[in-house]
Amino acid sequence: MNSLTGNRIIPTYLEFHASSRPNVTALTTETNAGVRQWFTWSELDALVNQTAHWILEQGLGRGDSFAVHVPNSLEFFLLWLAAGKTGAVAVPTDPASTAAELRYIIEHSDARLVVTEQRKASVARVACEGSGKVQRLVIVSLATSIEVSDFGTELAAQSSTRPATEVTPLDVIGMLYTSGTTGRPKGVMLTHAAYLYGGEVFARATRLGHTDHHLISLPLHHAAAQCHAMAPSLVAGAALTIVERFSASRFLEQAARSNATRAALFAAPLRMLLRHYVDSVAPHTALDLVTFAQNLTAEEMRQWEAKFGIPLMQLWGMTETVGLPLMVPLNGPRDNMCMGLPVAGYEVKIVDSGGTEVADNVPGEIVVRAWPGWNVTPGYYKNPQATSELIRNGWLYTGDRAVRDVRGQFHFLGRFKEMIKRAGENISPLEVEEVLKAHCAVRDAAVVGVPDPLRDERVLAFVVFREGCSASANELKAWCGRTLATFKIPEEFETCKEFPRTSVGKVQRHILRRSWLDRLDGGH
Repeated sequence: MNSLTGNRIIPTYLEFHASSRPNVTALTTETNAGVRQWFTWSELDALVNQTAHWILEQGLGRGDSFAVHVPNSLEFFLLWLAAGKTGAVAVPTDPASTAAELRYIIEHSDARLVVTEQRKASVARVACEGSGKVQRLVIVSLATSIEVSDFGTELAAQSSTRPATEVTPLDVIGMLYTSGTTGRPKGVMLTHAAYLYGGEVFARATRLGHTDHHLISLPLHHAAAQCHAMAPSLVAGAALTIVERFSASRFLEQAARSNATRAALFAAPLRMLLRHYVDSVAPHTALDLVTFAQNLTAEEMRQWEAKFGIPLMQLWGMTETVGLPLMVPLNGPRDNMCMGLPVAGYEVKIVDSGGTEVADNVPGEIVVRAWPGWNVTPGYYKNPQATSELIRNGWLYTGDRAVRDVRGQFHFLGRFKEMIKRAGENISPLEVEEVLKAHCAVRDAAVVGVPDPLRDERVLAFVVFREGCSASANELKAWCGRTLATFKIPEEFETCKEFPRTSVGKVQRHILRRSWLDRLDGGH
């Protein structure tokens, strides 16, 4: 394919900025422990080279995977960039994962090395137990600067010159695990070319340049932070400030302190900011654009403009598209109540169940023109069947339901896949159901997402108890907490005698959900 990124790889951009603007600040990191660190482009490139040599010293080579089980931090960014210089594959994991969840990803990804943070060490140790492939568990600390840490000492012993490795645009640099309707997370492979394609398109569509400063507070193990913050900033040469996690009470202060001009968020953090500053004056910042995914209400939009006055841009993408194919344009009329228009560089349409494009105002599935590995994922790791279902006849089938209006704008209607999205996190109903059904009192379980004014959706579980058995909501929550991350645990439980099913026995979750919403509306 004649890609707009040519034969460049991610290190191409880092090395260009390091040579052309060596003394310009490239990166600032800030931990919850109060540790702040600054690096110029040349300092960052030298440190990434040392990290790359360290990865090679661990016995990893081209195509070998390693798990990065750390929060947003300098260490995360170094490991991801260094993977790009070695041909190894960084596999970011959610720091909130339980040992069971982490073990699955470590085993499925064939990770040979696991890097974790001190506070997550006990979970990581349990997850690595019995693994025949993990050669080493490395523990880093976010409570100290890197130069005085054990990890930093190991890096300092390495050469700061570029390693003599051969890496190509279609090499996989990252693998993100995303939950699906099959229950088990799937490993979405992300290549240098796809990251850079999405980064180039995003930078051009948002006019992101080397004088901008991007504040990253979304979790870096998630595609959102990587694909509409980290990769575009690297492409454009924009400075980055990476903070450990989003906090409504600290976000605008961090933006002001770093002089950030850009930030990427979800609708849920925007609502949290509105709630936090409802009775107080917000700090002034230099933010001139905040990109976000998932809808706000018209009233929330009005409140945001009145309270903060920071321009918003809604966009849409998924881990598998890598980039953001739909964005509300900066030029001309802007409607942030929609998903946007196809961005230059992507072709998007809505099709019916047979794959035929539908007319305006007719609902269907969003599909994106795909050149696997070049502008979208090449597929799911070790899952050719799911890959063949995802990419068909040159198009990536998203599973998202939408409608295109007469102005060409796309409007989200829901998901064909029964994914629950809570505050930007994807939750598989089947994964939660399997945990609930493992409880001795539960005969069957069905899990759905219901509207939540702050976090987009919350998790509601319907349970059928075994005859003569029962369990309280608190008992079931505690049971789920043994194997599921906190954000996946149902917040509410409803008891049923039986579930509505199709003729082939499939539980009709949509009927359960609709019945619950109808009862809720009737109660008001």
